[in-house]
Amino acid sequence: MNYLPSSKLKKYPIHFHGIKSQGLFTKWCWNLQGLSFFINGYIALFPSLFFSTMAIATALVVFEIAAPSAMLVSAVVAHGIWPQLLKKGDDTAHLKRPVSLLQHNLNTVFALTETALLGAIRVRPTDFVVAPLFGITYLLFAWSMTHNWAPKEEGPQFPYFFLDTTMGWITTLSLLILLLVLLMFFGIFCLAEFVLTEVLPTDSYALFWHVAFVIVT
Repeated sequence: MNYLPSSKLKKYPIHFHGIKSQGLFTKWCWNLQGLSFFINGYIALFPSLFFSTMAIATALVVFEIAAPSAMLVSAVVAHGIWPQLLKKGDDTAHLKRPVSLLQHNLNTVFALTETALLGAIRVRPTDFVVAPLFGITYLLFAWSMTHNWAPKEEGPQFPYFFLDTTMGWITTLSLLILLLVLLMFFGIFCLAEFVLTEVLPTDSYALFWHVAFVIVT
């Protein structure tokens, strides 16, 4: 937990190990992405059993949540959490661990690869609300757990500094920015279909262009 100067919380080192680590938004997104790939894989392997309107709709909605959320995690860690730690001179070793690097970076690569190279899943603009609803669900969860992250005598705590309700308008502004960034990432996946099918060439070099799309994005 990074504490900003305006925070009124009692500073206490929270260690997210074991089952407690599943309370992080990163874990939620990583697990959801795994569920998305699991559903898509089963539909592809056993179409006669799982190819139905409900299965397709479920797979699409789960991906529509997982894909932009993955990019949000990567952006927040790279441009929010990591810079704050470096600015304060705090230890960043936990962010350099192989598992952390995978969950904070490879998740985005997986989502883009699924869109451009593998399943070619298309995100529908009309479903823009599903990713924010997932974020709101996590927000309510994190706030409901404020007295469970640390011993009660240490007072309420939050897994991320931008969820700290003691900072007033700073928290409100931070959450609004996160919402806008999440919607922007959702828009990127919505535009992916147009870019991949209408903008990029569909000739013999199509694979090259699709790989380039993943790298550039």
